[in-house]
Amino acid sequence: SADFDKFRIVGEAIVEKSSRQPAGKDRRLIESYGNLTAAASDFSLPVFEYILRGDMPNGSMPTGTTPPANPEGGLIPQFQRMVIQTVPELSQHVTNDVAWRHGLTNRDLNQLPSPPQSEQDERGPQAGMLWRMSVQPVGYPDETQPMVRTLPVVDPSPMAMDFSAVPNGADYFELATLQRQELAKHYLELWTRDKLLLFDREAQMSRFSHLWRIFTCAELDRLLNEEYPHTNLPMMIRLTDYSTDWESLQRLGSTEDVNRNLERDFQFLGVVYRDHRRESGPGLFKNPLVKQVDAITFTQITLFLPRPRRFLSRGGGGGGQVGLGGTFGFSGGIDSPSPPPAPQGPIAPEEERWPRENWPVHWDLLNQNWTVKIVPATAPAIPDILQTPPGGNVRVPNLNGARIEHLNRVNTH
Repeated sequence: SADFDKFRIVGEAIVEKSSRQPAGKDRRLIESYGNLTAAASDFSLPVFEYILRGDMPNGSMPTGTTPPANPEGGLIPQFQRMVIQTVPELSQHVTNDVAWRHGLTNRDLNQLPSPPQSEQDERGPQAGMLWRMSVQPVGYPDETQPMVRTLPVVDPSPMAMDFSAVPNGADYFELATLQRQELAKHYLELWTRDKLLLFDREAQMSRFSHLWRIFTCAELDRLLNEEYPHTNLPMMIRLTDYSTDWESLQRLGSTEDVNRNLERDFQFLGVVYRDHRRESGPGLFKNPLVKQVDAITFTQITLFLPRPRRFLSRGGGGGGQVGLGGTFGFSGGIDSPSPPPAPQGPIAPEEERWPRENWPVHWDLLNQNWTVKIVPATAPAIPDILQTPPGGNVRVPNLNGARIEHLNRVNTH
């Protein structure tokens, strides 16, 4: 229907060529992939949409219609909020349980869950408590308040309670939106690269993979900015005293500023309490603390991200296949050439390779490499913690204003 003969001729030629090789193969390949993707979407998309949408707070779900999205977010942010509330209580319970078990004899441990017999003596059970450096037990005073809760985590959604409870809620929302957008685009490209590898390698004359990337990017943008602009955001680590992120503070802040913020949010003190042992030789040796305070021991721990180390790589290895993508397990592969074998015997110094371990070091809640370690007990708040009663009938010492410098003269922790 073109007004120019050349355009009409070109159109007819394209249609004619599409029925020949190799364009005909490309078209059949696209149709087959489209049918495969549509079939997979029929059973996968409802699940993903439900995860993003979540249940309504009252549990209502209109019959025969798509229920509206929960204003508080989908299942993932709801689960994250439960984790924030549960982890402090769980940590406190585990601390006390570990202390209690270490106070039992081997005979009692072997008889668990039967009631232990050793607790019937004059010492009673051994108890433990996990403290924050703010001289508050973990889980106190209020885990619903983002500025004082145990986990230094803030829910950035404007629909959540944290948004109005922090002094800079808009900053958290902006950081979370940017992080979500970068992550979503990154994982979308990884998914696309895997699923369309056949088109990129074996059907390079086809422009389908480029059109697919444009379409999926547009759908992702609509999903993030139109359907869920204020919900389903990643949780953020609480900013420092200077309203900066942790990486900026570690790079630009003073040692005193870094240590103060680390002690507040990432360091804890575990304390164990128990009655003193009965004096075995009261006529010869006496324990002057028996009538005044209980036996106490403590240790300081820190939550941190280990730095990646270098290691000697010998190279070599076996061959394998490059996956051709597909949908949910329906895939093929292309044989890839095998790398050269690893050298035998010692490696010459000029041939050594020392790459770094592939450990993530980004200081955020997406990093799964967080770990803990015992560190020297040097926090300034330790004397105050040791003098604070944990509850019950525990008798704590009176250090008469002693500071951590004085305590470290006799402390071996």
